Amino acid sequence: MDNLSQWLLVLGGILGGVATSVLAYIAWRTWKKQQAKHVLKLFVSIQMNNLQPNEYEEIHRNVSKTIDIIEGLNRDVKVYWFNKKYPSHHIVSRDDINIDEYMMAIDNCDHFLAVIPEKVHSSIFFESGYALAKGKGCYFFTPLNKQVLPSIMEGSSDVYTNAKKVVYDGMPDFIHKFVQLVPHLHLSADGMQIN
Repeated sequence: MDNLSQWLLVLGGILGGVATSVLAYIAWRTWKKQQAKHVLKLFVSIQMNNLQPNEYEEIHRNVSKTIDIIEGLNRDVKVYWFNKKYPSHHIVSRDDINIDEYMMAIDNCDHFLAVIPEKVHSSIFFESGYALAKGKGCYFFTPLNKQVLPSIMEGSSDVYTNAKKVVYDGMPDFIHKFVQLVPHLHLSADGMQIN
């Protein structure tokens, strides 16, 4: 092989290495930008039916305060909470609920968080089952010393890795546990990774 051929071979190797490095860097930067743009999406549900007005209003007030804290601390978290505009459950009618939008919000969330203070008839159990079946990270907030979850739902956190029961002792403890939980929620390709 003559000197020119050797020189061209070396030059080709160097240029190929540089081109590969540049392409790898561009791919890495694109991936980092996409990761930075993704927002953690939470769906929060609270019971409405069969709660006394003062029970619902207290839960609403504390969940609202908690969501404000979370969104204030982390701009990369988006919370869908239907109840936000309903401080009293007496002002909600079936006409206010767009079922397609509501269910799509569960489909699009990364994690589903349910606040279940009482063992009463509520659509929150349907929503929780739907989110669990869709593989969403599911957290069921329940009060200490109260058995409020149906048996199968109670056992789901022992069987499914994407379901956890979080017990709270009063509303201040609920706020604390909810706010402390959010930084530990992660994004994943399918939106169901929880720690």
